[in-house]
Amino acid sequence: MKRSFALIVFLAAHFLYGQDKVIDSLRFAIKQATADTTKVRLLSEIGEVCDEKDILQYADISQQLCEKNLAKTKEKEQRKFFLMYLAKALNNVGYVANYRGDIPKSLECLHKSLKIYEEMGDQPGLASSLNNIGFLYKNQGELEKALEFYFRSLKIREGLDDKERIALNLNNIASVYNVMGKTSKAMEYQEKCFAIQVSIGDSSGMTTSLFNMGLLYDHHLKEYAKAMEYYQKSLVICKITGDKEGMVNILNRIGDVYLLTHEPAKALGYCKQSFDIARSLGYPESIKRVAETLKRIYKEQRNFGQALAMYELEMQMRDSITNVTNRKASIKQQLKYEYEKKAAADSVKVEEEKKIVAVQLKQEQTQRYALYGGLGLVGLFAIFMVNRFRVTNKQKKLIQAQKTVVEEQKHLVEEKQKEILDSIHYARRIQTALITNEKYITRNLNRLKA
Repeated sequence: MKRSFALIVFLAAHFLYGQDKVIDSLRFAIKQATADTTKVRLLSEIGEVCDEKDILQYADISQQLCEKNLAKTKEKEQRKFFLMYLAKALNNVGYVANYRGDIPKSLECLHKSLKIYEEMGDQPGLASSLNNIGFLYKNQGELEKALEFYFRSLKIREGLDDKERIALNLNNIASVYNVMGKTSKAMEYQEKCFAIQVSIGDSSGMTTSLFNMGLLYDHHLKEYAKAMEYYQKSLVICKITGDKEGMVNILNRIGDVYLLTHEPAKALGYCKQSFDIARSLGYPESIKRVAETLKRIYKEQRNFGQALAMYELEMQMRDSITNVTNRKASIKQQLKYEYEKKAAADSVKVEEEKKIVAVQLKQEQTQRYALYGGLGLVGLFAIFMVNRFRVTNKQKKLIQAQKTVVEEQKHLVEEKQKEILDSIHYARRIQTALITNEKYITRNLNRLKA
């Protein structure tokens, strides 16, 4: 067990050092980047590893860059890239808004993110949005609904073998079962979560899991020695990582366990440490919890003056928290209103889209009929032209044949004429020759007479 715990401490310190180096490197790279695609990718990466208080600033910048580029580009791959990172930014903004109690904004961003991921078929993004919506429902006390979304997210992440986020889902599921009072279920999922966190060196996650298992042994199973073992391990990691809020909670719980086991002096020492850190942080909930434990310790020691002072401080912090609780109840009503309004708007939008689609289908049908009619006319015209060509060609051949016959007849007539003319010419030559002989004979006769 000691060797195992030493490994956990080493992993926690190593992880924290590495995480700080990664964040510093990413910040430097963002400052040096010139292309919006590079900036957006780096902003998303730093949002995955930075503290919750810093997530929003990076997500806001990323959202603005994505929306700016989506407004001016029509290139398919570019739009796909910026849509993906816009969904991531909205998811982070929704998570932080929920954490800060701004439920309407959280609901709006998470649903926008979920819609984009569904349309793109982005499984990691879809799992992240489902997880964050589950977190929102848990905070609003709708535990069955929270489990539904957590398990949907877990199923996707198990298919992707994303160990870090599988652990996150398991921790969230365990926390819901804890609130529901299902201790064995809560312990089962928390132990699964812790085993994965140790394997990947997730120090923050290990702190949470150890503390949660301590709470289960403490509150539900009443096994205080076992609870103390887990609290002490969690406290060591918190001191290494500088997690002051975690230290407040753990020190207070250790003090409470010592009080329950009738060791008020030890209890007072741990709770005073917790109280000093809580006041430095200024968190009303943390101060109230520690004040309540100190009140009981002082009462056990019969130090009634200090017990009264702690009681008054507890009431003061409770009033402050009550104001926040009332605001939360108001927000819950607003959440219901926003959800119903969104559902009604979506219903109207769906009906309008159906009407538009019906009109488009009718127009397309009319266009198809017109196209078919046009093609039919073109076909008829083509048939007509082919027939016309055949008739014309036939007539042309007939005319050519007739022309050939005429020419042959003309040639025959010409030959006949030539033969006739030749005969005439021949007869004329004979006649001429005879006439010449007669003249010759007559002249000679006349010569003899003389």
